[in-house]
Amino acid sequence: MKILLLGGDEKILQANSDSQKRLAGYGYLAEQIYIVIFSAKKIQPRQTGNVFIYSSGGCFRLTALCKGYFLAKKLIKQEKIGAVSSQDPFESALAAWYLRKNCSIKFNIQVHGDFFSQKFWQRQKWLNFFRYYEAVWLLKKADSIRAVSQRIKKSLIDKFEISAEKIIVVPIYADFSSLELMSSVKKPDTYSLEPFVFLIVARLSKEKNLPMVLRVFSKLRQNGRGAVLRIIGEGREREKLEGLARKLKIQDKVEFLGWLNKEALCSEYRIADCFLLASDFEGWGLAPLEAAYFGLPIVMTEVGVCGEIFQPKNDALCSSPRDEQKFLVNMQRVFSDRVLRELLGQNAKAALAKLLTREQTMELYKKAWFT
Repeated sequence: MKILLLGGDEKILQANSDSQKRLAGYGYLAEQIYIVIFSAKKIQPRQTGNVFIYSSGGCFRLTALCKGYFLAKKLIKQEKIGAVSSQDPFESALAAWYLRKNCSIKFNIQVHGDFFSQKFWQRQKWLNFFRYYEAVWLLKKADSIRAVSQRIKKSLIDKFEISAEKIIVVPIYADFSSLELMSSVKKPDTYSLEPFVFLIVARLSKEKNLPMVLRVFSKLRQNGRGAVLRIIGEGREREKLEGLARKLKIQDKVEFLGWLNKEALCSEYRIADCFLLASDFEGWGLAPLEAAYFGLPIVMTEVGVCGEIFQPKNDALCSSPRDEQKFLVNMQRVFSDRVLRELLGQNAKAALAKLLTREQTMELYKKAWFT
């Protein structure tokens, strides 16, 4: 069967990007895979093996959606495509539902984010109130749903009474092959003379709740403890976060590094002492898995891989989202207890054995698309 994928991830349009390479690797799952990205960027169609990538073009979001819909409809008729899968349960899913209705093909929705188990996402902006109910309606119309975690599957069943049989959990495959050589390199001899390094790898967006981390880090510093915070990532919140660091008078102890290439990122994992994740919600979360691969102790909120890969207290120190005091206590414990740090790091790395292999992940994709 030929498959059509719809979404808004513009990284897929970038030549040789990780997103494009990942999707190209799915080619053997279907006769052909066609990908339409809703984007203002108009590129010439690209082909990698039996995977074809298109962009909609269009100056505005609504224009891009309309152009993408008609492009997708044309591809379905020309190429006799049998199923459509949307990258999200919102606007992409709405376009996919119209295609299913007008072209009589199978309709799959992918849910990458934990949007529904709590209300943090709904409160981010007023538009999400309407998108929430849009998603509820569309999810019930889908022939199958791919959720990236059991947590998301449970929220869909509990909140919307969606049949468990049509929800297939397909975690995001974690490929550590590019990190393998880097992880075995020892830390520099001068490492023990350096301050304690807390590390964050995240998009600088509201749901990552980085202001809480800055406040907690400031309190930890007030206790006379020498530590630095290194933040890898970019996003709309960067200017606000830099301003908050200045307000808290920790700007000389917090460094915003932007996005780094793989080699530089691995170097940061190697010199770090503890990995932090304070998100309000996560679908899965590759960064904590990478941190575990490097044997780092992890302090995180109870989101994403917490509870599925990492067991609280044993593999990572976890707290409820927005629980600032508990997050501070967990940071202090890791900071002050070397034995605990080593134990958590070892346990987190061992927990990676629970991850599915690439072959197992691909089989679940086939089940989600062809059910």
